[in-house]
Amino acid sequence: MKISKIASFVLLLSLLENGDLLGQNLQATANLLETNFSADSKPSQMNFITSDKLIFNTKFGITIKGSGNENSRLLIKISSAYKNYVNEDYTYTYDATKALHISVIDHNAYFFIKKNSKLSLWKTDGTDAGTKMIKEFPNVNFSTSDFSITAFTKINGKLIFDIFHQFGSPTRNELWVSDETSLGTEIANTISNNFNSGTNNYVNVNNILYFTNYNSASQRKLWKSDGTISNTSIVFSGIQDDFTVEGKMVGFNGFVYFIKRKNNVLSLSYYDPNNNSIVDVLNLPGMISGNEDLFLQNNSLVFFNNNSLWKSDGTSIGTHMVTSNLYPNLQNVNNIYFFKNNIYFNCLLGNNLYAKLFYDGSTLIKLADVFPELETASIVEKSNSNFGESNYLIFNTYSSNNNNNFIAFNGTSLKPIQNLLFDYDSGFKMEITDTPDNNFIINAGNKKYGQEIFKFYFSNGLSDLYENANSTTGSSLLSPQEFNNKLFYFGTDEYGLGPMISDGTATGTYRIKNDVNAGFYGWPVSDYVPSIQLNNKIYFPCSIGGAPIALCVSDGTSAGTTMIKNVNPMGKDGSNSYDYPSFARVGNTNKFLFKVSENDFSAKLWVSDGTENGTYNLNALPSFQNKYAIINNKSYYAAFDYTLNKRVLMSTDGTQNGTQVFYNFVGNKSFSSILGYTDNKFFFLVNNQIDYWTSKIELWVSDGSVNGTLMLKSFSNPHYSNPGFNSNVDVKEGKLYFFACAENTADLTKHAPYVSDGTINGTYKISSNEFANGAYPVASHSGSFITHCDNKIYYMSAPNYNGYNSMWVYNNGQFSNVYTSPSLGNSTFLPNNYIPYNNVCINGNLFFLNKTYSENEIWVTNGNGPVSPISIQSNNITVNSKIINSISKVNNKIFLNAPFNDSNNFNFYGNELYVMDVNPITLGINETISNIKDQKALSLIIYPNPVVSEVNLMSTKDNEIKDIEIYDVSGILVLNKKQANTAKVSLDLNSLISGTYLLKLKTEKGMIIKKIIKK
Repeated sequence: MKISKIASFVLLLSLLENGDLLGQNLQATANLLETNFSADSKPSQMNFITSDKLIFNTKFGITIKGSGNENSRLLIKISSAYKNYVNEDYTYTYDATKALHISVIDHNAYFFIKKNSKLSLWKTDGTDAGTKMIKEFPNVNFSTSDFSITAFTKINGKLIFDIFHQFGSPTRNELWVSDETSLGTEIANTISNNFNSGTNNYVNVNNILYFTNYNSASQRKLWKSDGTISNTSIVFSGIQDDFTVEGKMVGFNGFVYFIKRKNNVLSLSYYDPNNNSIVDVLNLPGMISGNEDLFLQNNSLVFFNNNSLWKSDGTSIGTHMVTSNLYPNLQNVNNIYFFKNNIYFNCLLGNNLYAKLFYDGSTLIKLADVFPELETASIVEKSNSNFGESNYLIFNTYSSNNNNNFIAFNGTSLKPIQNLLFDYDSGFKMEITDTPDNNFIINAGNKKYGQEIFKFYFSNGLSDLYENANSTTGSSLLSPQEFNNKLFYFGTDEYGLGPMISDGTATGTYRIKNDVNAGFYGWPVSDYVPSIQLNNKIYFPCSIGGAPIALCVSDGTSAGTTMIKNVNPMGKDGSNSYDYPSFARVGNTNKFLFKVSENDFSAKLWVSDGTENGTYNLNALPSFQNKYAIINNKSYYAAFDYTLNKRVLMSTDGTQNGTQVFYNFVGNKSFSSILGYTDNKFFFLVNNQIDYWTSKIELWVSDGSVNGTLMLKSFSNPHYSNPGFNSNVDVKEGKLYFFACAENTADLTKHAPYVSDGTINGTYKISSNEFANGAYPVASHSGSFITHCDNKIYYMSAPNYNGYNSMWVYNNGQFSNVYTSPSLGNSTFLPNNYIPYNNVCINGNLFFLNKTYSENEIWVTNGNGPVSPISIQSNNITVNSKIINSISKVNNKIFLNAPFNDSNNFNFYGNELYVMDVNPITLGINETISNIKDQKALSLIIYPNPVVSEVNLMSTKDNEIKDIEIYDVSGILVLNKKQANTAKVSLDLNSLISGTYLLKLKTEKGMIIKKIIKK
């Protein structure tokens, strides 16, 4: 029994492999060709975890940037629109706008995040595996602004930090100690006060951490900790606690020095840990000013008191005021920075003269005497460093027009920071972080990238983009067309919508000319820019340097992209919302027609030979629609005659006298629209309004002469919402293929497929099949259209009797169904309503856009076998969410516009241009063995196939999947799944080894067997 079973499966597999059922490859790789990078990530809190790993905040969450050209990746998301890269135990969605307080200690980053109403502490080494949540704090009902992390440090392997609860009841500072476990993260002290400074001023003396903390009376008291809860406490209490600490403390000679205030008297003092006592070195004459920080310079204490500079060796006799003959009377000392062993500060000299001085340990020097360009400058920032002392000060030399002019200072020389924008929103400020190679990164902006991270190279004063973590603005793919073996299209970058060109590479994809913008048009043609390709050039409406719309030309080069004439090619003339901007060739000549907006808001027909003098007004009715016909040296187009108040069919040879109404339709008849043309004839529609309630739509043909213009067939026109003819047609080899009223008297809304060779007898139905509601292209679920690939005609999006969208092929006189959507309203082929860039034909395969559920995917068929979606890889991952907006082709490559993710699902590109080589795509005949008697009921889609990890199965709604079995080549059952009746199933095949398998499905109507390949 087992031998028989194995033999039958081997025989079946043999059939699948050898001729009856050919294999497929439905995988393709899409490569990004990005042109629009301008969106802000607003980076902040930039810290290097290691020399090759940067952690920073973006508007989306906590982000990691590796070395070299490695893209940044989202470690933890803040916005729910992006994927969380924390390991599975901690996959949270956060509501905060950013993380709170990032600190790097011992090559690990510690940070806080608010999740819903709770605060959590995290740790990371910059990898997914090395990222974990330490503790979620038990606070409730707080918004992000309620939390403030005032300080963070580490002592003896323990973390110490302070959480300030601004709107708590009561307002309070909480001092915490942590051993980096949840249970070991404990509160050490809570003080009710209104100071958000909390604990700070950390000084490590002999492995004891000394710091200040405010008490309930808002006084700064001296604290200490060895990293344990029991030994984290205030140093003095009771009668000894009679002073406050002012300014920044310094550890010096085994003591903790600071400025003490007692009874409003200031003194230089120190804490002696050995005797647990406070020793006053010297009482100081000045009052508190806010400049009481101590600095350690050349083994001496340096500080300000009473706007005077003081120096001390830690003893009373060695403490004295620094005197200067040049600057004897300093006033209003402020903005003090300790940098490169010098002390820089702002002050007023005599006569209220503003100046910047620095003290090198022996002499006071005016900074402008050394660097005159800093005469009016002020210090705005000191660089943050994870590699030792800071390397840079940033000065702002305000210009006369109040623009910010920033200068970087490394202690010995200056370099202006150029070509960057410093426009910071409220709550977002400049940050400078030193890099391992002694340069720095800065969160700034430019026109191309927006507010991102830039690297400043001090040696040459140049700035380059360091990381563009957000480029979601995206680009467009409008009016794509093959041009000299490249793709010409209209796309978007930092300069707006303009002409682009691409050879399929990232470096070969660029804007042709920065100051040339394309004209924008609204509905119903907002998805393309009108243009015409002629004489190896492309003509289009443009605006140069913000000037009004003009006529432009491009040969694909910057020098060859220029304005021809300052006229306004336009569409709507204000009288009809269905008016199209359009270009049309004049017969087989080198001239073209276009429409120009006049000053009185009317529109006129113009002609051009591509030169300024050869571009002029024909004073004729302009083109009304975007379709036209060419017969010999004349063009035929639709216009609207306001005198007759109806559409008319015009002809022109490009001259004023040669532009006239071509054919008069008498009685109740009026011209409707041109459908298409061949070498010797064109097809068009005529409305016949018989009476108020009754109308017909008539198919006509013309050879360009009045006598050769005749009606081919009349169709019933039951209702304006379901007209009797669908204008989305296809013309191939002298024949017109179309959908029109089936003339079923029982239901005139039914449509049928037709063909016409331009004769009455040659205009007929090609099938007895009738389709409901298939003619109205505006309806989102019913817009049928027709296209061709090689010798096959495809009738797309034709609803069948049950309302399921379907696809049919007409070939060698046979009209056959090749696909039916799996559920009602689920699948919709996206039509070419205005310009054909939703499907392309390559190597006999038709690639087209198909809306499946909420996704727009590229599907493919050769008209013989299965109709399947393509599995697309981008940046080394399979694209799961596919919203493809449009496709085009050059040679055998498909260009598409879509918002794909990068390799880390850091979905920050927006809609961008991708290129895809589809040469590896191969299709077989329908790989199905079935015992379903009604083959029309069979519609099963398997994708991707071959499969890497997960395969999707989709069946029609009325043939739902019940049981699934998978067998290997020896006939052994390797997977068995009982399935609740459903139309869509996803199978995880990660447990299967690579090879060929047979998929056996039991449906309501029978059994289906298909081959799948596991990669």
